Amino acid sequence: MGVFSKILQKLSKCETKILMMDATHLKSGEPKKRRSSPCHIGRTKGGLGSKLHAVCDGLGRPVRLLLTAGNVSDIVGAGELLKDLPNANYLC
Repeated sequence: MGVFSKILQKLSKCETKILMMDATHLKSGEPKKRRSSPCHIGRTKGGLGSKLHAVCDGLGRPVRLLLTAGNVSDIVGAGELLKDLPNANYLC
């Protein structure tokens, strides 16, 4: 009967803009030597790492990315990402 197919087709044509925000940890090894530029590596309980904060659209495509040291809070990264977001109806 194609009921679910019709529903999904209608939903995919919606003009509603959805943005999704999340962060994940990235493990890293010891830096080889001190750099003058920041390398965004921080010490956490799990060792050295970085954190990738991302905002994606409703289709999962990245809109904004931010790399911070691993010991930076998610709320700090979210605050930076919220500054220049495009208009949207929903933020998840």
